[in-house]
Amino acid sequence: MDYNACKEKIVRSLNQKYILRIVLTSGIILLLIYLLISNIKEIKQYEFSFSILNLIISFIFVLAASLILPVIWYLITVNLNCNISFAKSLKARLISEIGKYIPGRIFGYGYLLVHYKGYGKEQLRVLNSAIYELYLSAYSAFLFFTIILLFTSFNILDEFKIGLIAISLIGVISLHPLIFKKISGVFYKIFKKEKIEFEITFKKMFGLLSLYLIYWIVIGIAFFFFVRAFTIVTLMDLPFLAGSFAISTFAGFLVFFLPSGLGAREGLLIYLLVVIMNNRLAIVISIGSRIWLILCDTILFFIALFAHNMHKRTTS
Repeated sequence: MDYNACKEKIVRSLNQKYILRIVLTSGIILLLIYLLISNIKEIKQYEFSFSILNLIISFIFVLAASLILPVIWYLITVNLNCNISFAKSLKARLISEIGKYIPGRIFGYGYLLVHYKGYGKEQLRVLNSAIYELYLSAYSAFLFFTIILLFTSFNILDEFKIGLIAISLIGVISLHPLIFKKISGVFYKIFKKEKIEFEITFKKMFGLLSLYLIYWIVIGIAFFFFVRAFTIVTLMDLPFLAGSFAISTFAGFLVFFLPSGLGAREGLLIYLLVVIMNNRLAIVISIGSRIWLILCDTILFFIALFAHNMHKRTTS
């Protein structure tokens, strides 16, 4: 193959990648617009008033909480020996977060696998990181709710207190490196790969879990101010609201075939919120929180996309 033919092939390949990137980005933007419009239409049928100040404060906290997640992801990849630089990891993780609006989070983790492959990182290690992150995020939500349940009443859920505590303890045991390595072994057999050696201690796993609990505290505070934007709540209601948001999100994790757990999360949240407010207001807050989270993810997605494009321009 001569020089000109080789050059033409490279240019054609780059153009195809550029077109694919435009198509995917446009698709994501259209999906976000659709979700926002459909949810706004749903909430418009109810009368409500809100405090702009509390809404702004809630956005500050939810954005802060959302930035904790990429830090945890980076630390997981460091411990599983497949990390890239923190800045690149941050951008990739924020962009991939949009994937949760596609059933099964296929796009999000698929994007990470492809992105890390471009840096020569072993796919199985990245897949292990994704599985571990998914487990930690779901389990930490459940554990956070269980801890709050020890001190706060959640109506009918109080009857399951002993069972929830038992499940939480089993979840802690499941974090042990030996068990995690056995779970990873299943994937080695499926993909017919040799076992990957990595060092991650029980102490480090507890450190990652602690960071997730901090995330739930921060986003719980964000949800408190969000609710306060619609109705009067006191600091005494903070544990109840934070716990309700966490267990509702956990319910969304369980129905992974729905985009970001839509429906399951809102349904449980409405059920819990009617303990401290009327049914109509609970519906408004539940649907409103869906819009609130979509807007947050949209803002972070465009920031990451802008940073990615600026970096490419400065390095090209």
